[in-house]
Amino acid sequence: MKLLPSIASMMLFLPLVSACQAEDLPIFSGAIQTDDERSAESLALAQEFNAFMMKNDGKTVKLDISNYYNINNENLKRDESGFPDPREFSATDDCDTLPFCTGTSYSMEADLSKLDYDPGQSARFIRGVFQVEVAGMGQGSWAINLKHIPDTGN
Repeated sequence: MKLLPSIASMMLFLPLVSACQAEDLPIFSGAIQTDDERSAESLALAQEFNAFMMKNDGKTVKLDISNYYNINNENLKRDESGFPDPREFSATDDCDTLPFCTGTSYSMEADLSKLDYDPGQSARFIRGVFQVEVAGMGQGSWAINLKHIPDTGN
């Protein structure tokens, strides 16, 4: 009979533990580039973001990023409304070492209906929890896959 109160107290404790774990995730918040992706400021922002992502390979992170794509990039995939697809972006972080700029390309596995994002020209933000996986390097750029972990709704 004493087992039942113990089970009840464990059931109350488990949601508190998972809530605390979500708050303990590594967090990156801020812009990842300027509209001039070759500027010193933009390269520094992208270097910081790319280093954070590399450091957290194989981990779950919380992101609140803005300016995640260059509005003038004509090569971006677009959705039916003409906005860039938020699931693909890159962060250019080096324009000095090679004859061309390099950085990291990001590919996101996400259900757009569950993703907190705005690809609009004035906002350009993504927020959420993601699993990070460094896929490798090719042609001078790293590739990182992000798997969106939707909020289960409290």
